[in-house]
Amino acid sequence: MKYTFARDFLFRGFERLPFVGIFPYGKPVNIKPELLDTLDLCDGTTDIPEMTEELKTLIDLGLVVEGDTPPTEHQKYRYHKNRYFPDGSWQITGRCNYRCKHCFNAVDNSPIFDEFTLDEAKALIADFASCGVQNMDITGGEPTIHPNFMEILTELSKVNIRVHRISTNGSKITREMLSQIKELGFYPEFRMSFDGIGFHDKFRGHKGAEETTLKAIELLVSEGFPVKIEMNVNIDNIDTIFPSINLMDKMGVHYLRVIRTMETPRWVQNCEKLFPGGDYYEFALKLAEDYLKEPHKMHINVFHTLHIDPISGTAYTGAEHTGPYRGRATVCGHNRHELSVSSNGDLSPCPQMSGVLWKLGICLGNVKETPLQNLISDAFSDGSYKTGFIMKKPEIAAVMSMYSGSEEFGNETIADLEALFDREVEVVPKSYLDAVDMRVDTIKERTPRCANCKYFERCQGGCRLVALGFTGVYTQRDITKCLWFYGGFADRLEAMMKEKEKVHAG
Repeated sequence: MKYTFARDFLFRGFERLPFVGIFPYGKPVNIKPELLDTLDLCDGTTDIPEMTEELKTLIDLGLVVEGDTPPTEHQKYRYHKNRYFPDGSWQITGRCNYRCKHCFNAVDNSPIFDEFTLDEAKALIADFASCGVQNMDITGGEPTIHPNFMEILTELSKVNIRVHRISTNGSKITREMLSQIKELGFYPEFRMSFDGIGFHDKFRGHKGAEETTLKAIELLVSEGFPVKIEMNVNIDNIDTIFPSINLMDKMGVHYLRVIRTMETPRWVQNCEKLFPGGDYYEFALKLAEDYLKEPHKMHINVFHTLHIDPISGTAYTGAEHTGPYRGRATVCGHNRHELSVSSNGDLSPCPQMSGVLWKLGICLGNVKETPLQNLISDAFSDGSYKTGFIMKKPEIAAVMSMYSGSEEFGNETIADLEALFDREVEVVPKSYLDAVDMRVDTIKERTPRCANCKYFERCQGGCRLVALGFTGVYTQRDITKCLWFYGGFADRLEAMMKEKEKVHAG
């Protein structure tokens, strides 16, 4: 009997993972050394006379199947001299034809002109391939206004990097463009924003944006592309959210993420009042209750709060960890697996962090100045921190007050953090790899309030973006999670779902 590699299996090696099987959008499969000799025989041409324990293991792992077609060159073993990062998020341009009031890429209201030239893009694509990146999210700015948008996608296809997602405002989407994307073999999820019926134009700073977005969604759905909607919620548009969600569901959107408009540098500058965290959590619980009363198909993720699944009729937490505590787990699994490259070439732990890092004057490495492989290799990581001055007390007091909606909560938090103000502190890890490879126990060790918190194993310090944005310190706690637990919202979500279970059982 002859055996060969499974159709989507790639045989790869990385620092700390010398032999792994890679599958699209899946976790790497560790291949033990005792299986390598048998794997070598699975070349589509060698007859294997009997079923050995090693061959059975390879089959059970999904790595090999019966067949006489040899593995492709792309499937064969390659070793990458860097840590494992299967995914990338790439802002190919900072330019945009809209002027969104909250843009997380920005430090202020000034337009962004950073952009990868075609030559720079080709060089980075080659670097992505040499580092073993398999999937790519294309974003901006508005990526479709890049003069070489389709050429960049074509270059990615040449090196077998899948375009997994495209984030766009939809203004340049045409049937012809979608046809070209299909011809490249890509069927990406399109991520688009829709921030409320009658509100979208104002928030996006562009007249006609709402109509354009709705037409683009309709076109994408008709062409068979999955559409994910990002919907900001703030004080100005909260009354439009539920009708807008119903509209998206009827239009065939498969997934919608509601996001409290976060305290990005630009939004703090433009908004009159932030959406208080307690009000946001009240909104989330009410949304879950109301959405599940009627038949829907679209999954909703209320970001960093909860998920609403209309198919099963349940809501479940998105604000905490429910599995066994693992102190050696990385602080954010998403950031640890997805490289995020900003339009100026800077690496950031997550795309939403770029504007905050720029405001604080922090660079964790730049792919236009240093080879990507170096930036994600253990050789360039020493676990140390950059020291600097964090944001001053008045700045944090203002943001805390806006976020909390009450002086009491803001002042309590400020008093708790006061020892950090106006002095040199460890602000952020020196390297990109140190930042994304940070462990949960590190947060516990460096943040006394977290170390003594009864909720820490469920919270694990919260989101690094929120912690950095509020305090300027990467290892500080995310105070939005403090409010979730100590404000009783976690208990209320649990009680609400237990009540629903009783109703279903009855």
